[in-house]
Amino acid sequence: MWADYVAPMNLHPDSAVRHDARPVQTLARAALESASQAVWIMASRDPSEVLRRHLSLVLADWAEQRKAEVDLERKADLKKQRLDLLDVLESHGVKVDEPSYLTLVTTAAHEVRTNLSDGDLGDPAQVERLWRTAAGSAHGKMWPSLALRVSVEIDGQSFSFPDADAMSSILVLANRVTQYGVLRFIDYAGHEPQLAELLRAASLRLYARIPKVEGAPERLEDVPGYPATETKSATSQKDR
Repeated sequence: MWADYVAPMNLHPDSAVRHDARPVQTLARAALESASQAVWIMASRDPSEVLRRHLSLVLADWAEQRKAEVDLERKADLKKQRLDLLDVLESHGVKVDEPSYLTLVTTAAHEVRTNLSDGDLGDPAQVERLWRTAAGSAHGKMWPSLALRVSVEIDGQSFSFPDADAMSSILVLANRVTQYGVLRFIDYAGHEPQLAELLRAASLRLYARIPKVEGAPERLEDVPGYPATETKSATSQKDR
């Protein structure tokens, strides 16, 4: 969604891309909350805990599906499905809980901050502020538009506009958490030894498809500075 918004595959020469605060906040929040669920699951190194966290989100997902169901028979089936799984878990002494989105986001940010060399995402209070303002924007609240503004005075006249740094910060947070989740999944799936080649192939394929500014090299290999001198992994040296 974000790529379609800021860098569509088919861009008319006369088209202009606008970076408005509310769409940025809304799309970044969607990516952040989605990726945080995956990172929260994989944050544990204990397979049993990974499974427990996964099933916690499965149960929460079924509960939301049941609330949205209008067919009474199907609604009853979904309730029974959830209760049956809870019975199985209880018989094995497994307790599940549904984490809040705030818990998911702050835990995911902590995981990224701890394990990536460029994972400086600010302290937990800052992460919470970014998430709350993004959620408020998505829900049509007024206060994020007021809180995330910059005012300047030029020739005695005041001007107010969205804070570009705040827009950038939520995008960086969403991007880092999403990127970490993908890399951690690659690691857990046993493909870490092939990571460099997978990233290279994906980069070449993407660069060949995206629209380019006039004068840009047609091939990624011809871009100055490519390839990077170092490929970063989601797994820190300490974990290894």
